[in-house]
Amino acid sequence: MSKNLLLENIISIDDFFTIPQRVIELEKNSLECQIPGSIYQFDEKYSVDSSLVNNPDNPDNYLARGIDNNNEMAIGKDNNIIYGKGISSALSIASASAEAEFIADYIVAANSQTTANAGVLALGINNVGKINTGRGNDIIFGVADASGNSTADSQAESILSNVTFTDATSSSVGAVNVVVDAVGINNDGKINTGKGDDVIIGFANASALGNATTNSQTQLLFSNGSTATANSESVVIVDSLALGINNTGVINTGEGHDVIIGLGTNSAVSEAVAAAFAYNAAILATGCDPEAIEALESAITQSTSLATAVSTTTTLGIINSGQILTSFGDDVIIGLANNQSSSNAQTISVAESAANDTATATADAQSLAIAQGSTVGIVNLGQINTGKGNDIVIGIAIDKSAAVAGADANAVSTVNNSDAQANTSTFSDTSQAIAIGIDNTGGKIFTAIGDDQVVGVGEIGILGGSLNTGLGNDQVIAYGSTIGVQDSEIRLGQGDDFFKAAIVDFDPVTGAISFPLDQSSSIKNTSAFGDRGNDTFEISNFEGNVLIDGGKDFDVLRLWGNLDNYQFTGSSDNRTLTIEDSDSGSVLTVKNIEAVYYGDSDQAYKISDFA
Repeated sequence: MSKNLLLENIISIDDFFTIPQRVIELEKNSLECQIPGSIYQFDEKYSVDSSLVNNPDNPDNYLARGIDNNNEMAIGKDNNIIYGKGISSALSIASASAEAEFIADYIVAANSQTTANAGVLALGINNVGKINTGRGNDIIFGVADASGNSTADSQAESILSNVTFTDATSSSVGAVNVVVDAVGINNDGKINTGKGDDVIIGFANASALGNATTNSQTQLLFSNGSTATANSESVVIVDSLALGINNTGVINTGEGHDVIIGLGTNSAVSEAVAAAFAYNAAILATGCDPEAIEALESAITQSTSLATAVSTTTTLGIINSGQILTSFGDDVIIGLANNQSSSNAQTISVAESAANDTATATADAQSLAIAQGSTVGIVNLGQINTGKGNDIVIGIAIDKSAAVAGADANAVSTVNNSDAQANTSTFSDTSQAIAIGIDNTGGKIFTAIGDDQVVGVGEIGILGGSLNTGLGNDQVIAYGSTIGVQDSEIRLGQGDDFFKAAIVDFDPVTGAISFPLDQSSSIKNTSAFGDRGNDTFEISNFEGNVLIDGGKDFDVLRLWGNLDNYQFTGSSDNRTLTIEDSDSGSVLTVKNIEAVYYGDSDQAYKISDFA
């Protein structure tokens, strides 16, 4: 029942992009059914006191847990559901304003400062004990929905007239901190689904929004020898986590055609706006009285605006540092991570001075916008073993990160002896945002017996670790927008296997995949081994040191890329071909390959042809 709903008509990689909608449909159907003997638990928290940020030791106000199991939870032999959902949300709004007041002789200030914090944590299912579903086509479904929204507004104003030798300042500061964590299933114990076509789903949705607006304004009218200063600063820090399944224990789906899905969706927005306006107009003397003109000779104006917006996101479908075992059956493990984050920092500074003799105006505007984080379909630090059956392991990561920084400064001084300086500084960065289909660094993936598929799609398709597809006609596909596969050891085992690493463009909505002309770095610092069987290796441009070893039987290498840059050298025993990229110095070593093809050509070459 559950397997058919999730996976029917899925025949290609782009079909897996429909999984989020299928998961939502399954959740809806699961709640409508309300099967007797099943378990449904909900927890919802709404906070306005930002407890996770201000008081992390008091989780009752910000933590929502659907199911919290530290003993043994079991359901019967029928087709049952264990469903836990945690919903946690927080809203924080802060505003402050200040007007001019004398704090000392000839010193006037308006200082406004405010802070808005929001922090939440949602867990669908938290298991440190045992969950057993026994026989039957069972569903374990953990859903976490966490959202935080903070807004800070700070206004400061100093407006004076007919003052002499006075320092007037307006200062506004707004700070926002948002922390949002959502985990669908957190398993530190054991989950056993036994016999049957079972489904385990962890679905985490996180949403974080932070906004700070500050405005400072200082005006001196008909002043004499005075200084007008306006300072404005906005700082917004947003940190958001969406994690479908976090497994530090053991997940064993037993016999049956089982499905494990970890789905993380994340949205983070940070916006900081700072504006500072300073205006100083001295009394403009007229006539021929030099003493009057000298007495009204100077006006100094300074304005400074600073805006910082930082969005940090962690979006993971599945992270495994324990064991995931699917045993017997045609099983599927899917990790999907979809992240959207943006940071926007905008500043404006205006300084204007007018005087008879000396007018100085300085305007500084600085803005910093950073969108950073990691988006990974499957992070494997432990062991994934799919056992017997025609199994699929697929990790898909989609990241849309944007950072915009803008600064505008305007300084004007009106007098013969004047000095006006306007300085702007902007910095925007998304370079620390990375999307990886499967990050297997430090982990092991073993698909054992069966015609298995391992697929990674992201900016980097597959990264690191050891991957062994065992016995069967297996496929390993690494599709990346920047690198297909990197720092990996891939062993295809026995069978007629297929390995492909390529640079792709893919539509994050439909999942449609195309292959651009630029195929730089499809494979980097990676070794791929065949064994017994007629294996096919298909790669494009390579980077670093790459090894392709076909093993025994008749194996094929299909090489794409800019062949004009390659230098081919065959060994005297006709078993090894060395290909060097003359531009990068990268080296591809090819062993035990019986046929080499260039691109889509039908012309086959032997290693001996390069001797």
